[in-house]
Amino acid sequence: MNKVSIVCGILAMIPALFSCQSEEVLPIVNSDALILSQKIDGVTKYGLAFHTYANVAMAGVNARSESGEVYKLYSYNDYVLEFYTEMDEADFTTSLPETGVYTFSVTRTNGEELTVADELTGITIEPVELTTCEYEADNNRIHLVWDSSDQEDYSVVVLRNSEGTRVYYSSSLGSSVVSANISSSGWIGDYEPVFGESYTVELGLYAKEDGEDQFLEAKAITRQTVVWGE
Repeated sequence: MNKVSIVCGILAMIPALFSCQSEEVLPIVNSDALILSQKIDGVTKYGLAFHTYANVAMAGVNARSESGEVYKLYSYNDYVLEFYTEMDEADFTTSLPETGVYTFSVTRTNGEELTVADELTGITIEPVELTTCEYEADNNRIHLVWDSSDQEDYSVVVLRNSEGTRVYYSSSLGSSVVSANISSSGWIGDYEPVFGESYTVELGLYAKEDGEDQFLEAKAITRQTVVWGE
């Protein structure tokens, strides 16, 4: 699973007064299909997300289910080594999405086509509740506390501005951690929070594939709006 099905390693021997050898980079492409879960209007609903990253530049990535449904992945800010997409919240349903093998078709920037696959088993995480999500004026931070869960391997806290852009990204938090602070570290780039602006706090709980530290099977999402400074 998750292995490149086309191996490319071309050695060119150039005869002349002497010979020299050049070697292309062996492409390594990893892809994940995972089930998203989120409480929407008090009901747990499900969607899909797809993630592909590689050591070679990619021009495009598509994921296809066994039934033939196709999903297009997009690069992060034109970052050619990583592509991602997830269903819009409006497309989540109370039924689990299609499981089975998802085939990823990867087009490199040099035109080469690669194929990888990932099996989606149907494992999900029940979303937890944020019991505390508030700005603390004395500490100039957002303080979070959430219900514990025994289904995730780790969690990550993200803060998005009013345009939906990520401005804060925490380190991975262990499965026993149930609180966090959005304060001085973790801001993306040189971003500084704006007093009086509304932000969306996003808590993500992640479950890894069995025996695979780098591959994911499920993600639970909990979101809440908070105003910085209030």
